[in-house]
Amino acid sequence: MHELSIAQALLDTALTTAAEHGAKRIATIRLRIGGLRQVVEESLRQAFDILSEGSIAEGSVVRIDWVPSVWRCGVCGCVVGAEDAADTCSCGSREFSFEGSDDLVLTSVDLECDDDED
Repeated sequence: MHELSIAQALLDTALTTAAEHGAKRIATIRLRIGGLRQVVEESLRQAFDILSEGSIAEGSVVRIDWVPSVWRCGVCGCVVGAEDAADTCSCGSREFSFEGSDDLVLTSVDLECDDDED
C-alpha cells in the first residue's frame, strides 16, 4: 500500500510548512492527482488520518482534485474519458492521442495561526 508513504510525505510537508509559519493548526490540505497515479483515495485518506493523529494536522480536511486521463480525436478534437474509449470516434476517425498525468502535487495548505501573527 503505497498510499501510506504518500500520506507520510504529505504530512511531513504540511507540518514543515506549518512550523515555518508558526501555525497552531492545519485546516485543509489540497492535492492535485493525475488519473494515471493509481492512488486509492480512501486508502490515502485513512492513512493520512492515522498518521496525523496527535499532531496539528489531526482532523484536517484533505481535498483532492483529480485530473482525468482522456483520449482526444486527432480529426475532430472530441475528448473521451480514458475509461469510455472506443475503437473509433463518433466522427469515424481512429486517430487518437492519449492525454494523462501521473502527477501528485500538494497545491496548498490552509493554516490557522495565532491571532497576533500575520
